[in-house]
Amino acid sequence: MPKRTFYNLPEEKRQMIEAALLNSFYNQHISQVKVAQIVEETKISRAAFYKYFPTLEDAHQYMIDKIAKTIHRDIFHYIEENKCEFFNGIAHYLRYCSELSHDSDYWKGIKLLIKGENTILYRRMETTEENRMVREWLELLRLNNFKIQKAEEAIGFLYFVMELVVDSLASLIVNDWATEEILKDFSYKSNWLLKGIK
Repeated sequence: MPKRTFYNLPEEKRQMIEAALLNSFYNQHISQVKVAQIVEETKISRAAFYKYFPTLEDAHQYMIDKIAKTIHRDIFHYIEENKCEFFNGIAHYLRYCSELSHDSDYWKGIKLLIKGENTILYRRMETTEENRMVREWLELLRLNNFKIQKAEEAIGFLYFVMELVVDSLASLIVNDWATEEILKDFSYKSNWLLKGIK
C-alpha cells in the first residue's frame, strides 16, 4: 500500500500519479509493467516513486483496491436509486458502463478489475448490522421483497450480485457488445433468478 507521503501529496498530483498507474496496469500484466514507464509518464523521479510506494506491487494493489471500492459504491448507488426495482438498478449500471468511452478511466478500471489475477471484488466485508452499508442493503432487499433477514446471508447475496455484475462486464468487454446486447444478456440472467428456468 502507499506510504503516508503519497496521501500527503496535493490532490492534483495524487490523481496524476493514479492516472499513470491505471494507464500502466489496465492493459498489461503487472510483470510487464516497469517503474520506468510510470516515472516517465508522471515526470517524477524514480526515488520519488519509491518515496510513495514501497514496491510496484504496492502501487498495483492500491489501484485495485481504489477501483474496487468505487465500483462497489457505484453498483450499490444504482440499485439504491431504483429501490424497488432491484435488477433494473443493475441494468442501469450496466447501461452506463456499456456506453463508456474505452479511453475513460472508469472503463480502464473495469478492465483492470476483470483480469484474472484480481479477486478483490470478492473480499467480504464486516457482516454486523451496525455497519451502515449492511443496514442499507438489508433495507433494499426488504423493499424488493427478497426474503433475506440475516446480515450474513445479505452479504452473501451482495457478493453474488457483484459476481453477476462483474461477469456481465467481462462479457461486455471480451465480446465487444453494444448496450442492447449486454442488457439483453443481463435480462436473461435476472429473469432466471427471479422466475427460475423451469
